[in-house]
Amino acid sequence: MFLIRIVLFPLRLLLAGWYRLRNIRRPGNVLFHQVPDQFTMLRPSGLLSMLIPRQEYHFYDYLALIELIRKSGYIRKLVLFVPPMQAGWNQIEQIGRGLQSLRESNGMEIIACCDGGNLKTLYIMSYADRRLGASEGSFYNNLPGADSYFFKNALARVGIAVETYSAGKFKAQGFEMLTRSNSSPAGRQNQKQLIQDLRGIIEDRLQNAVGLDEQHRKQVVQLIRKRLTFDMRDLVRSGYVHAQVSPERFRDFLFLGKESETASEVRHFLYRNDGTDAESGELAETKSTEPTPAEVKAQMRAFRRQQIQFKRELKAEARLTRNLINERQLAKRYQRSRYNPFRFRNDPMLALVNLEGPITMGRPGDDARPQVITAYPYRDILRALRDSSEEAVFLNINSPGGSADASELLFEAIYALSRIKPVYALVGGVCASGGYYLACAANRIYVPELSINGSIGVIRIRPNLKKMYDQWGIKKEVLFPQPERDLLSEAGPISAASQKRMRAELADAYRLFLKRVCRGRELDQRVVHKMAEGQVWSGRRFRTGQMADGHETFIQVIDEYRRNAGHPDSKQFRLNLYPESKTDVRTLLGERMPSPFSMMRVLGADLPRQVQDCLRVFADAGQKRLFYNPYLLHATIGSVTAHSEQSVSNNNHKRAQRSGIGRTRFLHARSNRQSLPSIILP
Repeated sequence: MFLIRIVLFPLRLLLAGWYRLRNIRRPGNVLFHQVPDQFTMLRPSGLLSMLIPRQEYHFYDYLALIELIRKSGYIRKLVLFVPPMQAGWNQIEQIGRGLQSLRESNGMEIIACCDGGNLKTLYIMSYADRRLGASEGSFYNNLPGADSYFFKNALARVGIAVETYSAGKFKAQGFEMLTRSNSSPAGRQNQKQLIQDLRGIIEDRLQNAVGLDEQHRKQVVQLIRKRLTFDMRDLVRSGYVHAQVSPERFRDFLFLGKESETASEVRHFLYRNDGTDAESGELAETKSTEPTPAEVKAQMRAFRRQQIQFKRELKAEARLTRNLINERQLAKRYQRSRYNPFRFRNDPMLALVNLEGPITMGRPGDDARPQVITAYPYRDILRALRDSSEEAVFLNINSPGGSADASELLFEAIYALSRIKPVYALVGGVCASGGYYLACAANRIYVPELSINGSIGVIRIRPNLKKMYDQWGIKKEVLFPQPERDLLSEAGPISAASQKRMRAELADAYRLFLKRVCRGRELDQRVVHKMAEGQVWSGRRFRTGQMADGHETFIQVIDEYRRNAGHPDSKQFRLNLYPESKTDVRTLLGERMPSPFSMMRVLGADLPRQVQDCLRVFADAGQKRLFYNPYLLHATIGSVTAHSEQSVSNNNHKRAQRSGIGRTRFLHARSNRQSLPSIILP
């Protein structure tokens, strides 16, 4: 590649000159932009991916777009249309921080408009200098809350009991829906504290919206706390929304300073006078005779005059909108300005490893796949990154935890990588239990304030199906009994000796967990113990407890790396995404993936069909909304299984090995890495 650029240097000079000429023309300084309602962390690759229309914005792509707007230098006004947001609160928070950087660094005026939505919509609008809304818009109050369901009595009716063994006072709270009839006092207190923290952060942002005075702040807080739904008129009275404008006339309002009226007459050839008065809407007295030729000519002359006036209005509007620029023009202009014919080497590369989903062991030789963290394949990726050309590694961790053995395997791989290259852990919506286990191996941890963290503890659950077997007349015979075999059996309670052995193993695993946290965070065990015991925390409180380094966004962390590595502020990076989500024929044909929750797979027993059907009812029993309702990330408990291996999560850990949008290709030779999906970071 270097030699090719040397040979083509004359052409590169001509191309650079052409780019300079293209950029001479003064660009527009007003950008209209619609915020995507949700994002993805996957980018399909492969030849067949071109056949799939792009549905969602990659989240880091979007943060890079906001940074590009900030670095453009000539955009003075950003006009946002904010839809009802479905993204997670952690993503909403990072978008807000990006908008805040626009206002602080460039003095950019931000105007936001919406026609309804939820609190996430209002959260983004809080960073705008002017907030406009549709007249009939309505909003849903989706503050974090807890709707807990308890299935112990229902399970008991069919003879199923669930036993939990944990290390950590609060660790078992995630499974209380299966083992209790109500929340334990400790679990209820921890949940209340978490919800209050999350609510407080959201309310604090909304009442500190740009331009709100003290009186209006109190009104906004009261509106949020007392109303489940409210409309645009309520927001106007509280001072949060400055004006009600129809979305059809939003642009006219911005440029003309007032809302233009829709013409009452028809301005095209389908004009028809039906005798209705345009002002009152009442039927006027008309003659029953047909119009004379003279009247027809008069109507045509009037119609032509209206057309001429309409064209004049269009020209006037074109003059007003001359300063507009769109995202495509912005990106092209920026790339043209960045083109340097004397640069013969590629931009430095960074690696982003997406660790999302429950943590399982997987199988050696499998491909790493999105939406589930399989230890063996991801360990191979992390090992390959030690000798790769990427300068630093960023881990996007969004996981409730999983297998203790798998977490330890990945911890060692990440820790070894962090001794060679800078490793940054970027927390998503959830970084609990095994997810935080992995994060502790990184050099730095960054958590959004609106995220769920902690759950430092160990838990193991097992179903006791003895009563159900008795009801169905099922007998289980063990031919070669072994000591402590009952630990892996679902056909009855375990012995006292087995319980003692299990509790000893849990205590050892918990001590190892604490040791890993102390080692990664360089903290005293007494400090870690205060935040442990299985407690869950908001990102703000977790960072205050020294368990994270900051709440910076991905772009801010990139800037920090740029400074620490000695790169100039203008240095541009290429971000390679791992694992690669390769689209294949199976994806295009929509083949149904195997169910992620399979109780039979965990039990490993060939039971009668009636028993299997009964078990599947409880395998899909309930998605317990612990903290977020209805759009926020929430922990789910999909089955009463996973008794065959230790777990460091308060969530279901047995996910299928195949998940995501297609097969994933593993890291190949260094020469093949240029084909990886990547993001250009300005």
